[in-house]
Amino acid sequence: MKYLLTLILLSTLVSCGSSSKSESKTQVAEDIPFNWLNNDDFKPVKEIEYDEGDDHYTGNIEDQDAISVETMAKIPPAKLQELVEEEDPISGPISLCYQKNFVAAFNKFDRAYKQLKNNAAYWNQVGTCYYLQGESRKALLYYNKARDLVKDYAPAINNIGLIHYRNGEVGKALSAFKTAYEVSKFSVTPSFNLAMMYLQFGFVEKAEPLLVALYKKNAGDNDVLNALAHMYMMKNDYSKAVSAFSHLSGDVMRIPAVSISLSYALYKTGQKDKAMTVLAQTQAQLTPSDVSYFSQVSSVVKGGK
Repeated sequence: MKYLLTLILLSTLVSCGSSSKSESKTQVAEDIPFNWLNNDDFKPVKEIEYDEGDDHYTGNIEDQDAISVETMAKIPPAKLQELVEEEDPISGPISLCYQKNFVAAFNKFDRAYKQLKNNAAYWNQVGTCYYLQGESRKALLYYNKARDLVKDYAPAINNIGLIHYRNGEVGKALSAFKTAYEVSKFSVTPSFNLAMMYLQFGFVEKAEPLLVALYKKNAGDNDVLNALAHMYMMKNDYSKAVSAFSHLSGDVMRIPAVSISLSYALYKTGQKDKAMTVLAQTQAQLTPSDVSYFSQVSSVVKGGK
């Protein structure tokens, strides 16, 4: 009954709006509450339902790797701008977030709310935008909102794992990545993150099948190749490590920590001269965080036969 009375009252208000008083339209608008509304505001908005494709970037990226199809963190800035210009209601705003243009991003998210309020991918990306701002608590709130809509939603579970990891809760992070992997074993990002956690704990035998499977999906994925190289070093299989390093792109090999590892692997395969050359080329590129690792490897390589 209360609902019917409300409808009657609303119809009465509309009738009052058609008064025959000789006031100007401007004056009427000033006197009527909610004067900014128009008929279009009452038209139903067609909602966009969640589709698994919403979680994958399907654009044309040169040398696209396996992981970049699931996260925009690895997409070049120029490509991110292309997504913004495409006006996609999900990829457009999150592209702005990765470009640190948070005000514009949240404006776009707000405009898409009516269409996407029941779409798990939408809330996941809102959470990621807050995560990129460093607001982990808000990010967690929206990741859980996505899970309210789709309980076993791997992207949100994976992202919750990232928050745990950022907070130093590695056990919870491992559990989250494992859950994300189990509910969506074809998703690349949870597989990679789970493998990285296994390596951190020294569980090489658990990490290896995950990384090998990712490598088979895309043999040119720099992140996977780098992980494989270091995993083989942990197994003392330095020949395979050198082989994996050799397939990395030049940009990745210019990262000091990577080239230092290559130097050690070369040394362990009896290629001391090459190892020394790599160290010499790396020394000028060192950052403060690389100095300790560089010193340790240099000491071994230079002191060895």
